[in-house]
Amino acid sequence: MAATMPRARLLQRSRYFMRTPLCQKRCLSIHEYQAQELLSQYEVPVPRGQLATTPAEVAKYIEEFGGRGVIKSQILAGGRGKGSFGNGFKGGVHLVSSDISSKMLGQRLFTKQTPPEGLPVDKVFVVEQLNVGHEFYLAITTDRTNGCPMLVMSQGGGTGIEELAAKDPNAVVKVPLNYAEGVAEETISTICERFALHADRQNLTALLQRLYTFFTECDATLVEINPLIRASDTGRLICADSKVSIDNAASKRQSQIFSLRDKSQEMAVELEAEKHGLVYIQLEGNIGCLVNGAGLAMATNDAVAKYGGSCANFLDGGGQATKETM
Repeated sequence: MAATMPRARLLQRSRYFMRTPLCQKRCLSIHEYQAQELLSQYEVPVPRGQLATTPAEVAKYIEEFGGRGVIKSQILAGGRGKGSFGNGFKGGVHLVSSDISSKMLGQRLFTKQTPPEGLPVDKVFVVEQLNVGHEFYLAITTDRTNGCPMLVMSQGGGTGIEELAAKDPNAVVKVPLNYAEGVAEETISTICERFALHADRQNLTALLQRLYTFFTECDATLVEINPLIRASDTGRLICADSKVSIDNAASKRQSQIFSLRDKSQEMAVELEAEKHGLVYIQLEGNIGCLVNGAGLAMATNDAVAKYGGSCANFLDGGGQATKETM
């Protein structure tokens, strides 16, 4: 157990640090409001929304949406709805009829997925409230085991999707996709049958095909819609919230998307290391770890933990064992 705890902590931090080579998911994460804008360019149905940086802007947009709205903190971490702010205010996402953003803007938000010091909230996404009939979880991600995209869907999206998958794996449908075929008719039939969406087949087909086109054309590693809702008043399928990750290897080809990177959500010391071609991840121990290669770093971390120690950092020279780098 002693050896596994530092590894778990290291992996937790590596998920937050976008460019770390500790996991195979090297990707750029962007904010929800940016993801929604990109998806709308592919004619994916999303709710109306406006970005705000002041309480006055928030109040204005709520009024424009008929006096009701959803205020969403914009941070690059999940679990916002169940998070808490440094000032004690609970919840990073709120359905509102009046402005409460003064309790959110300028604060740090703490969730299960943020680093220990939380993340700053300097902007919020104000979105129209929707009449929700049914909720689903929907994602297209990369199945690295089989080397293909994977369509993932389940009933009842929202903050409890991880718990649902853990309790009942059969509740989550996973369909491998062929790169050449994309979302085939057989896949559509599987989804319609499993989730009783036969009446929505035409709209579902258009939605999935547009999401897949976005996934491939933008070099995404993940397009997550949580939740996908079917509106009770119109029956429309709407992507109420989205998370998008883009492959770092496509940074040149996707330069416009990579220009959206928000470095305020990253640690200053890790950004400084990046300038020098290094990967630095701050940990909680007191033993410095400077190595040349991610695999050796993991082994060193485990070796230190095995003998009762705890690493203060992960610093990878990235295979550049030169005098200047060291």
